Amino acid sequence: MEANGLGKLGFMMLAFVYLLQGTTSLFSTAIIQRFGIKAIVTLGAFFLSCLGFSMIFLAYVATFPVEEHVGLKGDIAMTIACIASSALSGIG
Repeated sequence: MEANGLGKLGFMMLAFVYLLQGTTSLFSTAIIQRFGIKAIVTLGAFFLSCLGFSMIFLAYVATFPVEEHVGLKGDIAMTIACIASSALSGIG
């Protein structure tokens, strides 16, 4: 990961997850009362699975360069996918 210039990506992902979890926890009671616990747990599970898939994507791209498969720059694709999924996981 250091060779790709993504040495601090894990730190950024954790920062996004915990920052958004802390922020959205202030509103969680009102959201659960509005939409119901089943819907919120389902949404949270979906968002958490997005984070898991981004980790799989990150491991895949670290093993096989993404430029050959997707046509994107590997660093940009990994950063966008991981940060976006971290944000979704933090919200969920």
